[in-house]
Amino acid sequence: MSDPITTIYKPHYQRFLKVFTNTLPHAYKGYTQITGIQHDSVALDKVQTDFERCINFSSEEIFIATSDKINTYLNDFSVVPKGSIDEFKIIFFLAKTLSSFLERGGLTTASRIILSVMIGILDVKLTLVNAKRPKLTEQTINLIRDGILFEKTGEVGLYLTYKCLYKHAEENQ
Repeated sequence: MSDPITTIYKPHYQRFLKVFTNTLPHAYKGYTQITGIQHDSVALDKVQTDFERCINFSSEEIFIATSDKINTYLNDFSVVPKGSIDEFKIIFFLAKTLSSFLERGGLTTASRIILSVMIGILDVKLTLVNAKRPKLTEQTINLIRDGILFEKTGEVGLYLTYKCLYKHAEENQ
């Protein structure tokens, strides 16, 4: 029998995986601007191909690892889902998992681009409640560029920051 969290999150995982895949070329362009790397369509094609190959080859393992991270978070913080899907968790933990799989495959640039895609998606969520914080975005992208995002924000600190900003703004509209 499968884990209920796994069953609940599978369709959302697949939906967000498509978002990450479709957003990657746009994020690559932004990443080259931030890092000062010359935008190169050949390099973009390679990053896209490597990314798609990685997720196609490891799709089920990525899903299982993402589900495990969500379950660990739920258990560590004694959080019980209340029948709804927390898209922030899916976005954050999927990006984090994708990033680590890409890093293991030697795809550092793709890994950093996926993390910047995550920030872009989370920023869009914040705009829904008028809570976007450009300075947070800028500093987070700098941490991604420098390869120290989770060293500085911890395992779940960035997730909690975005989620709390969202909830606070939503409750005070």
